[in-house]
Amino acid sequence: MYPQLLQTCARRKLHTCLIRRSWCWILLIFLCVHPALSQDTATDSAKQAELIQKVATMQDIIESIASLNQELDDKETEYNAAETEEAQQLISEQIKELHERLAKLDKDFTILSTGIDQETFFEDKQKELKWEEEVQDIFSPLLYELKEITSRPREIERLRNSIPYYERRVGQIELALSNLDTLNNHNKDQEIDGRLEELSEFWDSHRQEHQSELETMQLQLDNLERKKKTFGEALRDVSRLFFRSRGKNLLMAIGIFFLTFLILRYIHKLVHRYTKIKRKRKRRFFLRIVDILYYLFTLIASVGLFLSVLYLSSDWVLLGLSIVLILGVIWAGKNALPSFFEQMKLLLDFGTVREGERVMYNGIPWLVQSLNIYTELYNPELDGGLIRLPIKDMIGLRSRPFIEEEEPWFPTTKGDWINLSDGFYGKVFIQTPEFVGINTQRGSYKTYRTNDFLSYRPQNLSRNFFSVNRTVRIDYKYRHQVNREIAPKMKAFFEEAVKQEPYGHLLVQVIVELRYLDSSALGIICILKFKGDTASEYFEIGWKIEQIALEALNHLKIEIPYPHLAIVNQEEMTHHLPSNGGIS
Repeated sequence: MYPQLLQTCARRKLHTCLIRRSWCWILLIFLCVHPALSQDTATDSAKQAELIQKVATMQDIIESIASLNQELDDKETEYNAAETEEAQQLISEQIKELHERLAKLDKDFTILSTGIDQETFFEDKQKELKWEEEVQDIFSPLLYELKEITSRPREIERLRNSIPYYERRVGQIELALSNLDTLNNHNKDQEIDGRLEELSEFWDSHRQEHQSELETMQLQLDNLERKKKTFGEALRDVSRLFFRSRGKNLLMAIGIFFLTFLILRYIHKLVHRYTKIKRKRKRRFFLRIVDILYYLFTLIASVGLFLSVLYLSSDWVLLGLSIVLILGVIWAGKNALPSFFEQMKLLLDFGTVREGERVMYNGIPWLVQSLNIYTELYNPELDGGLIRLPIKDMIGLRSRPFIEEEEPWFPTTKGDWINLSDGFYGKVFIQTPEFVGINTQRGSYKTYRTNDFLSYRPQNLSRNFFSVNRTVRIDYKYRHQVNREIAPKMKAFFEEAVKQEPYGHLLVQVIVELRYLDSSALGIICILKFKGDTASEYFEIGWKIEQIALEALNHLKIEIPYPHLAIVNQEEMTHHLPSNGGIS
């Protein structure tokens, strides 16, 4: 072990000699440059003061190195004079500690003189990565770039955390030296005095080392703080660095991907637009196979060109990340295989929804106009009645063939007059896949969600025919005449009176018949049936029936029964006595 220590000491002394020569050259250069610096501006004066401080700190480091060298010589002498192995082991550890302190001072001197940390400068960029070799080959360049970008903030944070630590240590050493001085002034024992002198030399050496370290770190921090950039400048530098190399490759690859995809999709649309394929309601199986193969070719070509751009630009980081991402998407897609097969069956027109058939979607009937990656559903009765859905939304639906001329696509059309079960009556002014709006008889606009509108069972008055009816009550004494005389005469009266109205020519049928018998009167129902063109007069026709019925009864001198009126004695009702004074 001792020969190794001698070799180490020899190398140390040679290194110290080189440092001292470097120190002489630095002083010479400084003295030559000093007159020129004195003629500069105030900024140059500040730099000169900083250089003076730096030289003073370097002088302190040189003195600390010399002190440590002397201490090393003493320890080597003690090592040679040690009689036991335990003593040699203890001295060896002290020598090792002194070498570490010397290496630290050498590092500080190099940083002050050159501004470069040799350990960081010559550090192997792959050294600190602990991942598996395959992953390391892919991600280490990216991680190294991130480490380089954040090196300055991390170094500033390290110095800020270390400076208070050394300040506390220097304060503690100065307190220890002060205690030693106090004891030395009051001590008269020579043996204690010698021991105190050794402790003073030991702690004074440590104080110089810590002070030098503190000054070095403070100068480093000041230098980094002066060169510190704002967030905007840092972002601009990072962006410039990114788009100068890797970002340019990524943008170019993404551009090629989308350009290829859009061009191939556009060619597919042109083929469908200018051929008879698009005009056919139901495509052949062969054409569907061609479409699916073309979709796969479009995807593979786009991804292949994307990866080719990264390969040709030799950007292995982005190429590796892209391959990992694609493999991850493929692996994650294995859970979607059942859904994928269902979609393929639909695209091949083998599924439960087929092109050219009728399907119910959101409670509304639709024509499956095109069954592709994006399916087109069409309803001719709705405004904006063409919707585009992804093929996955068709899974679970059922379609069927339909009779084109007989099956309606919606119970109403725009402009129809309708009567709803919620009591509203009006004209449809808009109907879309989401909303239906009507202009009510009260002059206001009312809007329904399409599903709610259908739930109110709309009665379409404009389509085909509609009828309006009212019931008239007559006295029981006409019970022998109601069927043979009164009903036919009232029917004729209605036919003649309605013809006088503006909508009279649209009258289709008049029905006047006995409807019911109750305890006090006979009920005669009057029904007027009109064509749908007069649906806008629906409420007015109801009022007109009541007017004509009253005129007919007056003309035929038919009496209308009145309900009996019962008058109850208030006093008797107050005393809860049976009523015996009612007049009917």
